[in-house]
Amino acid sequence: MDERQRRNWKPACGCGQAATWSGAGIAIAVEIAKQVIKAYRSKQLLWDLFGHRDGTIAFTTIDGTKVFGSNSTSPVYTSADYAAAVRMRNILVAKYPNKFPDKDIGRIPNDASFHAETMVLLRAAREKGGILADRTLTVYVDGHLCNSCQAVLPYVGLELGNPTVLLLIRMVQRKRCAMALG
Repeated sequence: MDERQRRNWKPACGCGQAATWSGAGIAIAVEIAKQVIKAYRSKQLLWDLFGHRDGTIAFTTIDGTKVFGSNSTSPVYTSADYAAAVRMRNILVAKYPNKFPDKDIGRIPNDASFHAETMVLLRAAREKGGILADRTLTVYVDGHLCNSCQAVLPYVGLELGNPTVLLLIRMVQRKRCAMALG
């Protein structure tokens, strides 16, 4: 994408649009994802003392490999995750200064680089040499999609090769974030 295209690009995140999946297929996929995330939480001890979720977990598969993302306060968040989030935030601030201000760089919306929804994409890209071009991913998230993520995810996708991502948030509400130019 050249400089002119990048300046004129509008995010194609159709968040709020109903996903094209329907019926039993989506129900089965969601139930499987819930169980996978629950097992991951149990294995990683991501429950508080009262059995409540600790943080947010996002999950996808890429070429049969399970990939999980967590928010930056999670015990499973690594120094490599932090470095990747800082790199992505810095790229977004440099390329899109009108959308991502460098003043108070850690504040909204730049904070989304450290959220589970972004981290699962960054980890999936890491599995594939840093790029997700020509990929379609279904990302299951057991938390709510914040306004920062809604604003940032299309740009993260653009930087990762412009994959199409179907987000299933809290595995109840369905949102399509097709990170495609179009």
